Amino acid sequence: MASSKLDRIGTIYTRVTALLRTGAMKEENTPIWYDVYKAFPPTLEPRYSRRPPPKEIQRILYEEDEIRAKLHKEIALPAVNLKSNKVSHTQIFLTVYNSLIQGGLTKEKAYDQALDSYKIIFNQEKYVLTKEPRKEDQLTNSN
Repeated sequence: MASSKLDRIGTIYTRVTALLRTGAMKEENTPIWYDVYKAFPPTLEPRYSRRPPPKEIQRILYEEDEIRAKLHKEIALPAVNLKSNKVSHTQIFLTVYNSLIQGGLTKEKAYDQALDSYKIIFNQEKYVLTKEPRKEDQLTNSN
């Protein structure tokens, strides 16, 4: 099916202006944004052919993310139901970890103690707490 290239010519503002001028669109059917655009036009016209300015994308990585990654590497956690209001296993672990950090422990000791208490709590629920080592991990450990 052939597509039209007319949407690449001009802007939505110029097209609506042309529709109003020719009578193809009635004044009472003018979009709400039209008057705002007319009163406050953008500094750079939003054209199809204009490329966005190059911008460096910042990587956002929090300390909490590193702890989560380490936890998920060591323990097979159950799936999380996003529609549920239950607190996830990871969030329980992070709560214990943060309370130990605030208690004055080092990060390594706090992680180990939080992991031990996590295992005690959830062994009662019979969750599998060890993952099978992945093939990539076996390759890196054997070298």
